[in-house]
Amino acid sequence: MEELVVKIPNVSQELRIGYSFNYLINVISETEAADKVLWDFSGVEFMHPYFLAPLAIYRKHQKK
Repeated sequence: MEELVVKIPNVSQELRIGYSFNYLINVISETEAADKVLWDFSGVEFMHPYFLAPLAIYRKHQKK
């Protein structure tokens, strides 16, 4: 089974809260679409708290 690499976006401080949730929804959608997933944080310089906190909660409760 092939592993899907999901690029985690660089969500800057300047973005509005809605953008953080849009990025989060995209990451969750890509993650849910595959059986094996690797989150790639290589391009991340900053993570907005409104992106990071829900992402951590999602990861903690994920069964994959």
